[in-house]
Amino acid sequence: MHRKFAVWFLAVCTMTLATLSQAGTPKIKHYNSFDDFIKGESNGIAISYEGYLHLAPNVTAWFESQSPHIWRIVQAGDVFYAAAGSPAAVYRISAKGDTSTIFQSDAAAIFALAVDARGELWFAPSPGGDVYRYRNGDVQKVAGLDVTYIWDFLPENGQMLVATGEPGDLYRISADGKVTKFYESKETHMRSLARDAAGRIYAGSADNGLLFRFDAQGNPFVIYDSPQSEIFAILPLDDGRIWIACASEGLHRPAPSGARVSIGELRIESEGRTERASRPSTPAPSPPLGRSNPGAVYLLSENGVAKNVWKGQRDRVQAIARYRKDSILIGTGDNGKIYQVFPDGNLNLLLDLEPAQITTLLPLKDGRVAVGTSNLGKGFLIEKNRVRRGEYLSPVLDAKIQARWGSASWRGQGHIELFVRSGNSEKPDNTWSGWAGPLTQSEGAAIQAPAARFLQWRAVLKNGGPSPRLDEVAIGYMQENVAPEITSITIYKPGVAFPEAVREGKKQEDDAANNQNASSRSRSSRSYKRETKQGYQSVGWKADDPNNDELTYTVYYRRVNAPVWRVLVENYSATVYSWDSRALEDGKYVVKVVVSDQKSNPPGQGKSHEKISEPFVIDNTAPEISSLKLVKGKTARVEFSAKDAGTRISSAYYALDAQRWQLIYPEDGIADSPRERFVIELPELSRGEHIITVKVFDANNNVRYRHLNFRW
Repeated sequence: MHRKFAVWFLAVCTMTLATLSQAGTPKIKHYNSFDDFIKGESNGIAISYEGYLHLAPNVTAWFESQSPHIWRIVQAGDVFYAAAGSPAAVYRISAKGDTSTIFQSDAAAIFALAVDARGELWFAPSPGGDVYRYRNGDVQKVAGLDVTYIWDFLPENGQMLVATGEPGDLYRISADGKVTKFYESKETHMRSLARDAAGRIYAGSADNGLLFRFDAQGNPFVIYDSPQSEIFAILPLDDGRIWIACASEGLHRPAPSGARVSIGELRIESEGRTERASRPSTPAPSPPLGRSNPGAVYLLSENGVAKNVWKGQRDRVQAIARYRKDSILIGTGDNGKIYQVFPDGNLNLLLDLEPAQITTLLPLKDGRVAVGTSNLGKGFLIEKNRVRRGEYLSPVLDAKIQARWGSASWRGQGHIELFVRSGNSEKPDNTWSGWAGPLTQSEGAAIQAPAARFLQWRAVLKNGGPSPRLDEVAIGYMQENVAPEITSITIYKPGVAFPEAVREGKKQEDDAANNQNASSRSRSSRSYKRETKQGYQSVGWKADDPNNDELTYTVYYRRVNAPVWRVLVENYSATVYSWDSRALEDGKYVVKVVVSDQKSNPPGQGKSHEKISEPFVIDNTAPEISSLKLVKGKTARVEFSAKDAGTRISSAYYALDAQRWQLIYPEDGIADSPRERFVIELPELSRGEHIITVKVFDANNNVRYRHLNFRW
C-alpha cells in the first residue's frame, strides 16, 4: 500500500466519521492483495498475483452439446472433436461452433481422444477396451484390448500409444490395427501420456502416482513418486522441466452424472443402463462430484526435483494446459475458475466462468484457448482481447458489531465505479439496502449506506481511455461503542507475584502524564513472568471489548462487609496486579476491577464495567506455638499446640540438636484446621543435654519457630 494514500485516506475518513454522533476510533479496511481480492466474486475481472484487478480475457460461447460432460477436445485442421460422457459420445465441431454427433454408445464416457499424423480421429469408450477411428466420415473399430479402461492416447510415428486401466499397461496400435504391448506395469491404471521435445515418452500412473520416462529403447525409469495417488496430466517443457497435475485417491475427474464406480466388481451405471467388467476390479479414478481435495500441480526440474505450485489452494485441479511462453492454465471445479500459474509459483485468477466444472483446456494455434465444461457440457473460447466491462463483488466486510460507514476510496486508473450496500445478515439478501452509487471520486466519497454490521462493495471496470486497473479499495467505518466486560477474576495463591506486569501496567500512568500513546491492547494479551515473593498477593482478570478499544483498569479493595472501597491501583494497563499485602491488616477481603474504554473514545463517551472477586484471606501473621514441653516416661516425648488466627495450619517440622528437619503430622493425622496438637516421639534419645526446635507453617506460608532445651 502506498504510504501517502494511507495517510491521506485516514484523514479524509476521520473527517467524515467525525460528523457522526458516535464514539469510537475509525477503522479502515484495505483490499490491496491477491489474498484480499480472491475471496470475492469476479465477472469479467482478472486478479493479478501482484494484488490488483483488471479486465479479464474475453470469453465467447462456442458450442453446446446434449451431454452433461465434455471430457476432452482435440483439433484436426479447421475441425474440432469433443469427447463426452453420460452417455459416451463424440462431437464434430466447426470453427463457428456448428456441432454434429459422429458417435454415441451406451458406455459411460470417452476419456481417450487423439488425432494421428494423418488427421484421423481415434477414440475409446469406457469402460471397455475397444478402440475406434473416424476417417472419411466413417467410424471403424481398429482394435480390441483386454482392459477395463482406456484413459489416454499419444500419436507416435504412424501408430497410437494407448494408456489403459485394470490392468495399468501401455500398448501400441498400428494403423492397420496390430496391437503390441509396449509396457506392462504393476500399477492399477496408466492415466496420462506425453512426449517432450527430445522425443522421450512420459506416462503417469494412478495407484502410486508415479511418473515414468521411457528411453528410445522403451526402457522405463521412474523420475518422480508423487505424494498423490494419481498423475492425470503431463506437460513437458522445451527446457527439460515438466508440469504434472496430480490427484488424491481418484480425485481428478467428476464421475458422469448418474454414473458411479463401486469397489469390488466394476459396476458403472448410466441412465438406467448397467455394464459389468469381466473380472473384479478396484475403483477407477473417477470420483463423485464435489470432492474437496484440491490435488496438486508440480513443476519438476530435469532431475526430478518437484515444486508444488498449488499448495494452499482450495479449488480442485481438473485440467492444465500450456499458456503463452512462461505459464500454464489450471482449470478447476466446483467453481469454474481458471488460473494462470507461473514457474515461480505466482498465480493470477484469469477467469471465473459460470459452469461449475472446467474439465479440459486446449491451446489453439492462433493464441486462443478452447475450454470444455461439465454441468452442462459446453465449449468456450478464451479470446486474445479483453472484455469491455467487468464487475467484481467484494467479500462481505464484517464490522463485528453495528457500525456507521465513513468514506470509500480507491487507487487505480481508467474508468472505475464503486457501489456499496449494507445489511445485518451475514449473507446479503432482500433485507439489505439497495446498491448506493456509483461513487466516482476515488479520493474519497461518503458511503450512503445505513448503519449495519455488514457491508459489501462492487467495482465496475470499463474500457475507454487507459486500461482500467483497480489497485486498492479502502473502506472507513466506526463501530458503535459497546461497553467492555470483565469476564473473570483470579485470586492467586499468597506469595505469587508479577513484578514485570506491575512495571508495564503502571507505565500507563507515566505515558498518560506525558501525553504519550500507550498500547494497552498489546499488554493485556501478554504473558508475564511469575515470581515468588513472601507477603505478596496477586489478582488477575480477563477482559473483552467488542470494539478492540484500548482499555484501562482501576482495582479497588475492601474488607468483607466494610462500607468503603479503596483504590489499589488506577489507570493501569496490564491484566494482573501484585502488591505487598503486609501493608494491610490480616482479614478477609474482596477486590473490584473496573475496566474503561475511555482512552479510545471522546470525553464523556467511554463506557465501563466492573466485577467483584470472591473473598480471599490476607494472613501475614505466623501461627502461635504454645505448650511446648517434654513429657518424660519410658521414652522421651515432646508435645506442643499450634494456632493460626487467619488460616489453617498447613505443616510442622522439628529438628533435634540442629540436625535435619523432619516432617510431623498432627495428633489427628491431618493438618487441616486453625488449631492442631502435635506429639513428637523420641524413642532412641541419648542421655544428656538436648535442644529441639519446631517450626509451623500456615496456609499462607507464614512460619513460627520455637526452641526447647532439656536434659534426658
